[in-house]
Amino acid sequence: MASSSMTLWHTINTLAQQIPFTQAKVERVLGVTLSDRDPRTLVFENTSFRLLEGGPVILTNGVVISKVDLRIRRKKAIPAFSC
Repeated sequence: MASSSMTLWHTINTLAQQIPFTQAKVERVLGVTLSDRDPRTLVFENTSFRLLEGGPVILTNGVVISKVDLRIRRKKAIPAFSC
């Protein structure tokens, strides 16, 4: 269980400055290790995204982020479909 001295809003603002997200950036901000999601828990195989998860993270004022879920595209997006 990771612990942080940041408030929820400070955490959100700090994460927003890390776009585009990477595993390392999110781990550094939240102080949590993200691991590949267990493929046995997936309904279908996901070949488009790398699925990472971690948590919980305890912030100030007793706020708890129970689960962190990060999805990283495996291949570059087709320009016409990227948002």
